[in-house]
Amino acid sequence: MKKIKTFIYLNYWAFILDFIGILLSSILFLFPVALLIKIPITIFILFILFKAIELHRTVGQKYRARVVLLAKNRKGIREDTFEQYMRAPCGRMLVRDVLSTLGYQSEYKELKRKFYQGFFAGNQEDDLVIIPNPNKNME
Repeated sequence: MKKIKTFIYLNYWAFILDFIGILLSSILFLFPVALLIKIPITIFILFILFKAIELHRTVGQKYRARVVLLAKNRKGIREDTFEQYMRAPCGRMLVRDVLSTLGYQSEYKELKRKFYQGFFAGNQEDDLVIIPNPNKNME
């Protein structure tokens, strides 16, 4: 039962996208819709399903990250190890699964308070470097 829960946690957002893609596809093809509307909706459906496939393909990486997090936090929670995973929705589901496995479910709120940057924040880093042009005269 625990393996099924972990599998669902690690693929949660991929399953959501699968469901949305299938739902939109069935609505699109069950009801008569003008061709000018069908084409962009079909493109949107394909986009959603390809994103879902990308998420399903990362499940191996998620399992490896889960093993690493479990090993690093076996003796106690090290908040810094969870920071990078709290930036994306899939990573937050991974963190939830690891914390529930270790019996620290209550720590999730604290990690979310510290590291959560919004739903669509992703892995955005402040890595913009402005290099002045040496050929331009500075006045």
